[in-house]
Amino acid sequence: MESNLVLHFILYVPITPLVSFYSSVNRKIPILNGASAIGRVIPNMLVYRFGAFNVIIPCVYITSILIFFSLAIHKATGTMAFAIFYGFFSGACEFDRPFY
Repeated sequence: MESNLVLHFILYVPITPLVSFYSSVNRKIPILNGASAIGRVIPNMLVYRFGAFNVIIPCVYITSILIFFSLAIHKATGTMAFAIFYGFFSGACEFDRPFY
């Protein structure tokens, strides 16, 4: 139960500053959603070969590292890169999460 709470904080909290603070880019939420859709499909193909936990653990680590990198964003290109990478890896975390 606690791990799902932490995973929800990793997945949903960084979307709020992306929307409100970095207002220089207008198309960041559709780009985040498009990258999330790709992130839900591609890692799911790897689950059958490597296993669910072996796919989700690197995605969670990369997502948490991207959250720390988001503190250094100052330009529109950084915002777009963050939206793409964060959307991909958070989509992988959301879709491959095992439910108990």
